[in-house]
Amino acid sequence: MKYKNIDVIIPFYSGKEWLDEALKSVFSQTRKPNRIIVVNDGSSEDISYIKEKYAGRVDFFDKENGGAATARNYGIKKTQGDLIMFLDSDDVWLDNKVEKQVKFMESENVKWCASAYETFGLTNGKIEKPYSTTELCWKHIYNYSRIQTSTVAISRNILDYDEPFATDMKNGQDIYLWFKLANHYRLGVIEDPLTLYRIRGSNAPLMFTTHIRVRALLWEKMNKGLLLKPTNPLTKVGYKICWNTYIKDNKLVKETIMNKFAFGCAYSLFRIAALINR
Repeated sequence: MKYKNIDVIIPFYSGKEWLDEALKSVFSQTRKPNRIIVVNDGSSEDISYIKEKYAGRVDFFDKENGGAATARNYGIKKTQGDLIMFLDSDDVWLDNKVEKQVKFMESENVKWCASAYETFGLTNGKIEKPYSTTELCWKHIYNYSRIQTSTVAISRNILDYDEPFATDMKNGQDIYLWFKLANHYRLGVIEDPLTLYRIRGSNAPLMFTTHIRVRALLWEKMNKGLLLKPTNPLTKVGYKICWNTYIKDNKLVKETIMNKFAFGCAYSLFRIAALINR
């Protein structure tokens, strides 16, 4: 499949200077996207100068605050292209990201694709690569997902869900979508970093309480039939530990020694299962 029209969706809530950096990285691409959509998710920041700077080149939409998932879903409904790319407003693309990813997807005939990424900010220079296989990858990424949203490109025709990103999850809405796609479509992986991922103090992936909550909600969706259930018993036990911790704390997840120990056990099970599933 040839991708002729590429749309980029950028949700924004805070950090207008970073938003400007993100947009600059899109306009510096060796292959320019056809449309750039910025969804202002009820931000209190004044971005009028950014709107003026990119007038006629970026489509800006304003909505009430509802979180990143609602902003991305809103942006998807505004798309017209046959390939959708995502960029968080605090991340940056390398100049050849779009060109290299499109060529790879066309040559490999994959419906969705992610690349490696390099961290910057509080943690500099660490490179993370998604799990690469010629088969479906869901059994592996259920244990250890290194798919970063700003690296992802998806064929528009496989995004025809009412809510591709899970709006009932404050964190991990993107992981839910990756799991859902991985259940049915092979993930194409570019092992070179094409995105710079900003690490800052409030990054949710750094919080163990968030990990427990996300895994518990994903387990709930598996039990509802929205995702395939794990086949590896270690993976199942890991999710059950997170779920039991979640409901024990009345869905709040308290930062206690017991909860840290519980997640440590679950994390160990996920890592062992990931090694087994390679």
